[in-house]
Amino acid sequence: MARRGRPTVEITLSAEERATLERWARRHSSSQMLALRYKIVLACAAGEATHAEIAAELGCNAVTVGKWRNRFAADRLDGLVDAPRPRGGPHDRRRRDRSDRGRDARERTARRHALVDARLGRQARDQPHHGGRDLAGVRAQAVASGQLQGVARP
Repeated sequence: MARRGRPTVEITLSAEERATLERWARRHSSSQMLALRYKIVLACAAGEATHAEIAAELGCNAVTVGKWRNRFAADRLDGLVDAPRPRGGPHDRRRRDRSDRGRDARERTARRHALVDARLGRQARDQPHHGGRDLAGVRAQAVASGQLQGVARP
């Protein structure tokens, strides 16, 4: 019986591609989203099932099946990975603001490390353990100079 509607792209897999897709679809570390894409391509390559039949079997929409069939036909395995998102817009602006706060924190951390280096000497930072007296002296010096707030002990 002839199919009605828009003709679909035929998917033919090499043995290597089939093995890769089957391995990725079974892998526990694959995200469910990617595993669904792999299963869609395997089902499209398996036979004469329509998009609606494949979608019903895998629990997704027929449009999703068509999308990933066409992407795979165009770009093979590389087409199954998400395309990069465009930059810009309000979300990008918020990301930039957050990175400024991160830079301030990194600068404060660098100043604290410089203070410890000055007090203990450069070699002490490479050693795995510092003496308790040395760190207590560094803390007292930092509190006295206003670079570190006092730490309340229980």
